[in-house]
This record gives sequence, structure tokens and C-alpha cells, in this order.
Amino acid sequence: MSPRVFSESILLLYPGAIELCDGVDNDCNTATPEPLIVHNGTPVGDLRSAIEIGGQIDICGPVELSNTITYLQDVTIVGHTDDAAILIAAGRLDFVDAEIVLSALRIAPRSALVDVHGIRVTGGSIAIEGSVLTGFSQSPALLATRAPITMEDSEVRNNTAGNSLAGGVHFDRSEALFRNVAFEDNTSGWFGRGGGALFIGPGSDVTMEGCSIRRNHHTASGIGGVYMGEANDVVMGVSTLRATDCDWGLNAEDNDLFDIVVSYRLTLPISVARIAEVTTNISCTASPSGNSCSTF
Repeated sequence: MSPRVFSESILLLYPGAIELCDGVDNDCNTATPEPLIVHNGTPVGDLRSAIEIGGQIDICGPVELSNTITYLQDVTIVGHTDDAAILIAAGRLDFVDAEIVLSALRIAPRSALVDVHGIRVTGGSIAIEGSVLTGFSQSPALLATRAPITMEDSEVRNNTAGNSLAGGVHFDRSEALFRNVAFEDNTSGWFGRGGGALFIGPGSDVTMEGCSIRRNHHTASGIGGVYMGEANDVVMGVSTLRATDCDWGLNAEDNDLFDIVVSYRLTLPISVARIAEVTTNISCTASPSGNSCSTF
């Protein structure tokens, strides 16, 4: 007789088993609720402590995170229910030199009345999939430095970082891939520079595929969409952007005056783009030899 083979999921199903946050009735007792947070296979009550240790964190509902600190460990956080969320009550979600994966989550302030920062990543990397970053008002929803970004099938919307270079995502010295991401209804307003949706700093290589960049706003510059360049004439390398099959909108309210502005430094002529067709493919470069944007 050949030996029976059991999958890992079957081995977790038996009376008296630990109930996990996995959408399965592990203990064969429907009266036992799933735990809100499971860390490395064990139910826990505190998200902050779990992130400090790192590893795998599963979430089955909205979880509040307060008194945030700087996290140094690699961590993967996955939502398993429609209402799975990290609700930031104070500070920001701050990572340094860590490999971060966020999946199937809503990440937002605890309430509309709470002014908090979004996610900050310095070094390491961050991958975001099937998630929504929304409602931040003190800084961009995501701020990354020297940290590769991968974001897919996600939304960055309704962020109003009035004193920042971007309402949606701000990064420099980073590679970034955005695939099927909606950047919509974000606002920034940093002293005439920056973009409502994205600020692409020097030394960055950016690919956007199938994204929506619509109804973003910059209160000072009129650059509602994407700004490529430096913040304060501090130059740290060439930046490139290649966007394919993206929806930039056609109406006057889409992205203020410009979808894209390229300005490597203030002493060079800028290059601007108001994209006439919804899915125009465009390639832009910000470099010491000049700023350029062209369709293809």
C-alpha cells in the first residue's frame, strides 16, 4: 500500500487545533473565532511586537498600530479578510534595511481625524500587492530611499500631504515597478515643486505598466501627476521613467496643468508633458545633459 500524503492545510485541521487566521476552521469548531493576528503560526495580541521580531504575520481584520518605532527585521504581512487593515494611530510605519512584503491590506490612519504619516522605507526593499494606501495627510503614503519598490494591483488614493513633494509616492535612488496601480485623488504642495501623484527623485529607474494617474493635484506647481527631478538642487544621478498602457485621463481636472514635469536641476530647461491620449506610452529622462520626454 502506498503511503498517504497529507497537505499542510489538512494537517492543520483537527479538533483542538490552534485556530489560525487563514479562512479555515482549523479546530473543527465553528464557535471558535479566528484570531485577529497570527505571528509565525501563533496567535498574538500585539502587531507592533510581531513586526519588531519579523517573519510572517497574518491579519484577519482591522488592526490598530500606535506608538510606532523603527523596524529593522524582514517581515511579510498578509491580509486574509476583506476588512484586513493596518490602521496607524500615531507616527508612521517606518522600516530600515528590511525586506518588506505587504499583501491584501488597507493601510490608512486610524480615523480621518488623525494626522499621521504613511510608510517610510530606507534601504532594504518593499513589495506591495493587492493593497490600498489611503488617507495620509502628513507625508506621502509611501516614502522610499535606496529601496527598490514593487507595487502591483494596488491603489494609492485620497492622500493629502500638503507639505510634501508628493501626495502618493515619493522616492529617490530607487528602482520602482508599478503594475496596475491606481494613483488617484492625491494632493501635495511643496513650495512649487513636486507632483500630486509621484515624486521621482534623482538616481531612480521607474517602470509603470497599466497604471491610472488621474485627478491628482499640486496646490502650488500645477504638476498634478509626476514630477521627476531634485528637491533642493541636490543631484544624485540620472532618473528615467517608462510608462506603458497607462491612463492619464483626458479631462481638464485630471492632474492639473501637467501630467509629467522633468527638471533635473533648476538651471536646465524643464520638459513638460500633457498627455493627450489616455494610453499614450511615454519615456522620460532627467540628467545633467538635459531633460526630455517622448512618446513611443
